[in-house]
Amino acid sequence: MTDTTTSTKFTPGPWHVDGDELRPLFVRDDVGDILTEIAPMPTFEESEANARLIAAAPELLSVVARAARWWRMTNRNMPSVTAPWVSEANALLERVTGLSAWDVQDLEGRPVPVLDAPDAEGRAS
Repeated sequence: MTDTTTSTKFTPGPWHVDGDELRPLFVRDDVGDILTEIAPMPTFEESEANARLIAAAPELLSVVARAARWWRMTNRNMPSVTAPWVSEANALLERVTGLSAWDVQDLEGRPVPVLDAPDAEGRAS
């Protein structure tokens, strides 16, 4: 498991759902530790959907950070080009992690790479 003391304070992913209609639903980390138990909802489908959304949180956070960084990198020479979602993404990242999109780390604790970042020759990777 990754030491998160220098980055975010939440348990690193991946997370997964464990349980079924006959057993309680839990969200667990990659070593099997329980992160949370999902409260029963009126239907099992609703409880399971809530569990899947929670379990996807680390991956969703990583994608949002990469997309926001990609936008900033591809538009760095055009400061007048803006997109409302970038501000929303950065605000979300700061609210969840306390970090900017540039500082968010991936599931292994490495800085999140920029999507399709150009290399030294300007080619997308």
